[in-house]
Parts: sequence; structure tokens; C-alpha cells
Amino acid sequence: MNITSKAGSNDSEGLQINDPTYVLANGGDIKISVASGSSSARFYSDSGGDLTLGYTDAANTNYDVTSSTSDITLNSSGSYLYSGEISANTTGGNFILSGDTDNSGLGTLRMAGGLDINTHGGNITLGGGNTLGT
Repeated sequence: MNITSKAGSNDSEGLQINDPTYVLANGGDIKISVASGSSSARFYSDSGGDLTLGYTDAANTNYDVTSSTSDITLNSSGSYLYSGEISANTTGGNFILSGDTDNSGLGTLRMAGGLDINTHGGNITLGGGNTLGT
């Protein structure tokens, strides 16, 4: 599953999540990308914007997904200013969170709500400068 958000050159937020959000994949990878004409565009949330990737524990859904072998990738051409929690659970899949993917030198990872990542043997990469976080 690919989700791409593109912001204009005057936008400060390239993607904003303010409510709990679940992204599930049925055997495929999860990739969320934020691109912008502005180097300051961010992947942003307020404190209510928890993002859960690859599984759900929400009682009000019709899904019973506890983990996935999917790779999970979050890319932003700018920064992450995330006040909600980002959670991901895979069964051997890799997790990549990369900012400044356009290598402009302007991109930070500010995860105020925390990260809760469990890959059960997959790699966890936090970085920037390209889409691989290297």
C-alpha cells in the first residue's frame, strides 16, 4: 500500500494526522511518503494523532490483525514533528523512518509522542538524507 501526500511550496505541513489512524496491509508493504516543493513541509500530528501501522488493537474495528510480515517505510522530504505516538508491529519486516529525503539538509526527527516499534527480527532504521534513512 502506497500513500503519498504532496504539499505546495508555501505549505508548512505536508501530511497532518490529528485523530487515531490505522494503516493495515494484507500481505503487502506499507509506504507513506510526504513530498513538497518546500523544504520545511513536515509530517505532522498533534497529540491525538496516534498512527498504528501493520496491526490493530482497536476494539471498534472489523479487523483482527496482530502483526504483518510487511516492510513499513515512512519518508518525508522535510521533517517529522509528531506529537502522537507511532506504533508498528511486523513479523520480520523492516521499519524505516527517514526525513530530508531530498537531501536538502533540512529535516529533523522530532517524535514527542514516542515510537513503539517491534519487528521481531527485522531491521529498524531512523535517519535521513535519502529514502533508505542512510
